[in-house]
Amino acid sequence: MFSGDFGETLPGLWECDVERQSANLVIAGRANGFSPREREWWCGRPLNRAVDDELLSLATCVSC
Repeated sequence: MFSGDFGETLPGLWECDVERQSANLVIAGRANGFSPREREWWCGRPLNRAVDDELLSLATCVSC
């Protein structure tokens, strides 16, 4: 899937990239006929878990 997102070429907050990619996943799910519940299951939960894991690793990083 091409999202047309060139945000990684510019410095900025990574949260914006996560939000943009989340929107792309929801739109792709909608375009492919997934119900709102299915989109939440396949897009929302894994993304939330990945962000939470990354934030936890950054919070506990000693050498950062």
